[in-house]
Amino acid sequence: MIDVPKEIEKYLVRDEFIEKEFKLDKQWTAYASTRRMFLKKGSTVRDIDYNHISSIQFKSNPNWVVVLAGILAGAVGYFLQLNSALGWALVFAGIVLIVGGVFIWKQQQIELSVVGLSQAFQLSGHRDTLDSLFKIIRERRV
Repeated sequence: MIDVPKEIEKYLVRDEFIEKEFKLDKQWTAYASTRRMFLKKGSTVRDIDYNHISSIQFKSNPNWVVVLAGILAGAVGYFLQLNSALGWALVFAGIVLIVGGVFIWKQQQIELSVVGLSQAFQLSGHRDTLDSLFKIIRERRV
């Protein structure tokens, strides 16, 4: 049984129930009901009819936090002088972080375009969670 927040439960109509909960990034949680999808961020709740989702796109973007950490580590290593073991280790770690942030540890997102809204929803999360959400949206759309 899914623990449905009161902010969402009050909007459910007769014979509608939440089928699945998706923990997305630190801010968003998605709830898939039998009729629509609810997006919750803090105390804000938005409901979206599945048929109003005009397009859905899966995106992978570089993880800029990891890339920035790599640049910082490399710069600190360089300034510690490359003739020290610590300096070389930091430069190597920086290179690994930069390459990993761009090619390996990417940030996964689903972008939802909704009829009537000028801006698409960008929802980030774990790949398996996003794949499952993507599938439910596709199955519910007529």
